Amino acid sequence: MMKSDFEPILSRATVQAPAPERKRLLRQALLAERKALPPEALCALGRAVCSQIAALPLFLEASMLLCYYPVKGEINLLPLAELAIKRKIPVGFPVCDSKNHTLSFRKAETPNDFVPGAYGIPVPPENANLLIPDEHTVCLVPALGYDKNLYRIGFGGGFYDRFLANFPGVTIGVCAESTILETVFPEPHDVAVSLLATEKRIFKSEKTLKKPVF
Repeated sequence: MMKSDFEPILSRATVQAPAPERKRLLRQALLAERKALPPEALCALGRAVCSQIAALPLFLEASMLLCYYPVKGEINLLPLAELAIKRKIPVGFPVCDSKNHTLSFRKAETPNDFVPGAYGIPVPPENANLLIPDEHTVCLVPALGYDKNLYRIGFGGGFYDRFLANFPGVTIGVCAESTILETVFPEPHDVAVSLLATEKRIFKSEKTLKKPVF
C-alpha cells in the first residue's frame, strides 16, 4: 500500500485527544474535507471508482449487489446499480430502522425506484422484496474514510457495523485516496472490508489479504 497522505486530516491534536473524542474530531475533519470537494470533482471521483469496481470479476459474478443511494457528498455508485440491473443481477438498497439501528436491503427494480426513507435517504418502496445476502453477494460500503487496514469511519450511527458483523459475502469499501488514513481508531466491534476501491486502485490490506473472494 502506498503511503497515505493523511496528515492534514489525522492531525496531531486528533491522535492525542482522549479516546472518546478521537472519532468525533476525525469525523469533523473528514466532513469538512468532503464539503470542500467541488461538485465536478465529486462526479469525476464517482466515475473513476465505478470503473475500478465494474472491472472486477467478482462484481460481474455476484449473486446480488447491495448498493447505497448517495447523500451528503457520498461517492455516487448508482451507475453500478444500473449495470447490475441490466445484467439481471438483483440490486438492493439499505433501509434504516432508526429505532433498532439496523439495516435491511430492499430490491430496486429500476435505478429510479425510490421513496423518502429514514433521515431523508431515498429507499425502495415498502412493497419491494427484501434481499437476503449469501456468500456471493457484493456489498458496497460507504464511509467518511478508511484506514490502511480497511476499517471504516462512518457517521457514527452503527447501522453498517451491525449489518457487517454477520454479512456472509464480499464487502467493497469506497473512498477517495485522500481519505485513506493511518488509523480510524477501530473498536472491537468494527469489521474491516474485504477490498477498498478508490479512484486509483483496488486493494486488500495485509490483514485481509488471505480472505477468499469468489
